[in-house]
Amino acid sequence: MPAAQLPPELVADVLDTFVLDNPSHAARRPNLALFAAVSRRWCAAARPLLYRNLYLDSRTRSGILDALESNEALAALVRELSLSGGKLDGAEYERLKRILARCGGVERLGYHCFDEATLHDFTSFVSSSWPGLKYLRADQSAHLFDLLSRLPALETLIASYIEFPAPDIASPTPSPPGTRPTTPTSIGDAPPVRRPMFRLKRLDAGSSPLPAHFHLLTSSSAHTLRSLDLPLSSLTSQDLSAFASLERLTLTLAERYLPLPPEAAQPQRRAHGARDDARLMRRVRRVLDSVARAGIAAGAGSSGVSSPLRTLEVYEPAYASTASIERAAIREGDLWGGVPPSVERLELATLEGIEARDVDEAFGRGFVEGREGEKPCCVGVKDLVLGRRVASQEGAAAMLSLMKRRSVHVSFE
Repeated sequence: MPAAQLPPELVADVLDTFVLDNPSHAARRPNLALFAAVSRRWCAAARPLLYRNLYLDSRTRSGILDALESNEALAALVRELSLSGGKLDGAEYERLKRILARCGGVERLGYHCFDEATLHDFTSFVSSSWPGLKYLRADQSAHLFDLLSRLPALETLIASYIEFPAPDIASPTPSPPGTRPTTPTSIGDAPPVRRPMFRLKRLDAGSSPLPAHFHLLTSSSAHTLRSLDLPLSSLTSQDLSAFASLERLTLTLAERYLPLPPEAAQPQRRAHGARDDARLMRRVRRVLDSVARAGIAAGAGSSGVSSPLRTLEVYEPAYASTASIERAAIREGDLWGGVPPSVERLELATLEGIEARDVDEAFGRGFVEGREGEKPCCVGVKDLVLGRRVASQEGAAAMLSLMKRRSVHVSFE
């Protein structure tokens, strides 16, 4: 049967499968456009998929805006926008807002590269045009916190940094799009800081280590947060005992970004604020213990609901300017002993300081002959992900043999 004469429901299934198999917008859009050119029937099926997810940068912006402007029905199809402000002049910026304001069904937004001078106006435009946003990825920090306070439906927040208002000084009053922000003349004239009231399901924020900031972002999401990427350093620690709904937890070792002083210059005791791997790993253990206080150890938290946490990742950024986290610090902090019993998948592929013999020692507690009296660790782990370097280390064969006896699948990435 010719492609143009396939039943409409089969055409829709073909295109849906194509979109699912090609999550990359850059790889998907040209082919969807070709599908739309097959016939009127294919065009009708492809058009909603073609305009559901739009990426507007300096190369594609003009053509997409032309299409949305010439056919107002297309605006109702848009659900996700990725916006780049690169090479965006004043006239085109106003046109961008005017046309995108018609896209009232937008639920997911990402933006970057906007001129700093326009960000206050842009964030006001976002909150007034799409107050029902569920997903936000923001790679610029200016006015972001103020925007968050006006997105009550937000479920996913991904931000590399957020500028938080000073504790005793309120942020400027949000201004309507097209007007300049107003700044209070004194603290006494300042309106109260608006706290975000969303119910997050996922949070990935590089600014979250500071306890006060983390509390501002998550105070209303303790019972809804499912996925959390939490950067940690030797300077900050968090108590996650209130987050009994976490399904996935990533602990990012932000200490990797702190420079180590020259060996000869290291004092007997590091100054406050200097890199301290041992202190970092003790804080990691403290955070994991606070997760256990959410009720994992007893099988159910204070609410009586068993913890859903199944995936734990400890992520070490590959930052070439500094050395990896010390093996001795990882051993001293006893990361293994802090893994909650509910965790089934443990991802440690980026931890360069882990060796095969460390894994063998940890998983042998309470299991191998002569160590039956020790408290077992990682009791719920079924999948363990390690770095590829571990596979070729001395003791890897013994470690894999132990894992087989413990019914733990090991993969190397």
